[in-house]
Amino acid sequence: MKNILKILVLGAMSVGALVGCDDKKQSSQPTSSEDITSSIITSSDSSSSAISSKNDSSTSVAPTLTGITLNTDNVKKKYEQGEAIDLTGLVVTAKYSDNSTAVVTDYIVAPANGTLLNQVGDIDVNVRVGTATASFKVKVTTPSKKNWTDAETKIMSDHLYGVVLPYTGFEESIVFYDDNDDKVYVYGGAKNDTFLTTYYAKLAAADFIDFQSVPGLSISMEKEITTEAGPKHVYVYATFNNNQLYMEVYDPYYYTFPADYMKALVYDLFTSNEVVPAIDADFYSADENTMSVTCYYQSTLEDGGYSAVLSSNNWDVQPDKDDGFYIAVSPNSAFQLAYKYADGKLKIYVEPLFFWNANLITNFYTKYQGTVINVPTLDVEGAQYQFVESKNNQAYYEAGYLEAIHSFMYIYGATANDLSAYATTLQTSGWKIENSNGFYYASLTILDKGIARLEAEYSETRGCIIITIYFNLDPIPQLEWPAEEIATLLGGYQEDVVPEFTETNNGFAVLNDMFGTAVMIYVPHGLEEAAVDAYIELLVANKYTQLDEEEHGENHFISENEEIIVYVYKGTHGSITVDFQAAPMKKFPSAYINHVFVSKKDTVPALNGAKLYECSLVPADSTLIVKCLFESAAEAASAYSQYDATLTGANYTYGGEYFGTKFYSSKNDEFSIGLQLDEDNSAVLVNITGTLISEQSLWPADDIAALFEAKGFTDPLPAYEDHCTAISADTYYDGSIFVLLETEESGTVYGDYCDLLADEHFAYDYQESTYYDSVFKSPNNQYSVTVSENRFGVSLTLKALATQGGASEFPMAELLKDVPEAEGVLPTIEDANASFEYDYYFDEAFITVTYADEETATTALNAYIAALQAANFTVQKLWGYLEAYVSPDQKIAVELDTYDIKDGSFKIGVLNSFTL
Repeated sequence: MKNILKILVLGAMSVGALVGCDDKKQSSQPTSSEDITSSIITSSDSSSSAISSKNDSSTSVAPTLTGITLNTDNVKKKYEQGEAIDLTGLVVTAKYSDNSTAVVTDYIVAPANGTLLNQVGDIDVNVRVGTATASFKVKVTTPSKKNWTDAETKIMSDHLYGVVLPYTGFEESIVFYDDNDDKVYVYGGAKNDTFLTTYYAKLAAADFIDFQSVPGLSISMEKEITTEAGPKHVYVYATFNNNQLYMEVYDPYYYTFPADYMKALVYDLFTSNEVVPAIDADFYSADENTMSVTCYYQSTLEDGGYSAVLSSNNWDVQPDKDDGFYIAVSPNSAFQLAYKYADGKLKIYVEPLFFWNANLITNFYTKYQGTVINVPTLDVEGAQYQFVESKNNQAYYEAGYLEAIHSFMYIYGATANDLSAYATTLQTSGWKIENSNGFYYASLTILDKGIARLEAEYSETRGCIIITIYFNLDPIPQLEWPAEEIATLLGGYQEDVVPEFTETNNGFAVLNDMFGTAVMIYVPHGLEEAAVDAYIELLVANKYTQLDEEEHGENHFISENEEIIVYVYKGTHGSITVDFQAAPMKKFPSAYINHVFVSKKDTVPALNGAKLYECSLVPADSTLIVKCLFESAAEAASAYSQYDATLTGANYTYGGEYFGTKFYSSKNDEFSIGLQLDEDNSAVLVNITGTLISEQSLWPADDIAALFEAKGFTDPLPAYEDHCTAISADTYYDGSIFVLLETEESGTVYGDYCDLLADEHFAYDYQESTYYDSVFKSPNNQYSVTVSENRFGVSLTLKALATQGGASEFPMAELLKDVPEAEGVLPTIEDANASFEYDYYFDEAFITVTYADEETATTALNAYIAALQAANFTVQKLWGYLEAYVSPDQKIAVELDTYDIKDGSFKIGVLNSFTL
């Protein structure tokens, strides 16, 4: 549960802190260190060494031990981590000063026979007889994975109706569940030519039936499961992707009408919130490729059954099309459905409308709060129209990376002649038009606002006209050269500048959109080529050098210190365009990285190589991607290994390797690094993620504010950052708020924070404070703060005081933040005599209901059970042991905890669909 596991041990780890702040003393603590010695024991055979001697009547000198030899031929030398060492077969032979030898069994060995080998690597086994020693090595390797782990088995069982797939045989393979698409995924294991054949046989033995497998390329198999809820299916698709095993497993059929799928589909394609009406069937499937839903019937669907459902929901149902299809247009005229019933299946397709819908374009502009622009329609008889918003650019726009976003209008059945006529329509509507071999650029200047633009072309390949409509207004030209804006867009760390152009009176505009970063220089129409030549002369005068034309194209220049690349070309409508970008760097940009990211103690080490010749730096949100190119794959591999070792030497913590990327975190967790080779192995990618300086504060103010809001606390908690390496805030298992100040100077921080609370008028609580903890009450007595030392630093535990009491209303709003599925499904309690408190316990949300006595609480509990039953909740056993009330849609479950009923309270625990 979040960071709680780390926190649970803190209480037991507490060390001394005297009552109050000024009287804090060192407590006398018992030491708990243990002598750590090598595990050395003697053999179970205690007989003495056999020593040969001479029978000589004269005084003889006993031979002395000169050494020992080991025969390990029959000793096991290869182990997996956690196995016990087995020294069976070890033969130890003693050598003496008279050249005699003897096998001995009275020897000392470390590690001793039966010792667990927990360290991976080559382990020395040391043998000693008297003062003579000898050794040999055993090898300990990471255990090979022979079956699914318990966690992986549970994932499959939980999400595949109890089905557990046969093990793949790859020890690298892992299983995880993605709740976004409700699929179980299996990854890992290098490509094996025999795998698909052998795994196909394993699935067949487990009653999977071939669905549409391709021998040697992929497996597509399906198994039907009988459950209490009816027939279910488990579908397996397995192949190799990038030479790694890729497998997805899911139920391809929906058992309620896939309304969420339809809702997402029509929103993505048509920016419409229209709901597609449901129709009852035995089960359903959805096909993203054909944008359709199939409803399966074991009995006969009444003729026109779906038409009646649509008509009753205000859809415009049209007579049957060809091949028995019906057409229905949505009430908001955003899109249409084509549907047909045959062979026990109702197929419902989502299709574009047959006409230009001006509302879609208006809604597109309104969505992004742009100026609504009158885009002329293009109506072609018999054509089909489809409006699609660019989803990728939408994400970048909302993240602030782009100032522009666009949509596409596809007109199927139109011709190039229709496009030419549309260009004329635009021109008569005030748009400026430029035709470049059938590719039309159109722009419209809107007074005091900016310049709208769209592009249109006819696609022979797709057989349609494509009109690209841009949301944003390009900036109206500014009179002065935008030097500061250009410097900002370049990243602000280059010394060189993009030369200023002064030979224009028409102005400048900066562009930063999907086409790149550029400045448009407006010049009189007809003088564009002359302006390009003039700017090139200006670049040369500023010691810019032209790049190789074959490699980079014409008119590309690089600055004197090779920091900036500029590309100059003729623009449209009386303009030239100057594209500019930061040039690839010749060395790893450590200084810039450590300037951008917070680095109180840790820094990002440089990646160096003998023949490193290009690094590019791509800022994105709180991530920098540094791509370092090398002259050969061998050089890149060497640098990759060297940087791997550098990170380890810099005390970065290795977090494992996933899909070819190794992950590390810095010592103070300020940033993390992902390290990988690119696909052709000629470049090393260093992905650095951290918190930008402008956003960094150790004190988690937003987190604490959210936790306070949930508790109803209004008294602020004093902020503190000095001497801390990290600060986190979370909800403890008992509902209290827990703030951890991680520090190596816990004594100083403890005293400082006690003083800070006193300065902010928090009252010291003499009765609750102990030898180890200091307790303070907030000024308005809402909560207490317990200040404690622990192994990580100093903790602050905040608990509501009794004087505050519980909330007077059922905390439904708080619950819905964690369990949105409960909305409209979970019964509430409305009782002025009850108080309610919302808290967390692992993955379950709890509402504590408190009354004055046991009798009142029991009556209320029984009434709540009746409310659950009235809402059709049924008692089921989750995971085979937890009895709970499960909602009719199986999305939430309610556990009733009556442990404290004698004290007048009970708990309502709510689990969501992910937990279930």
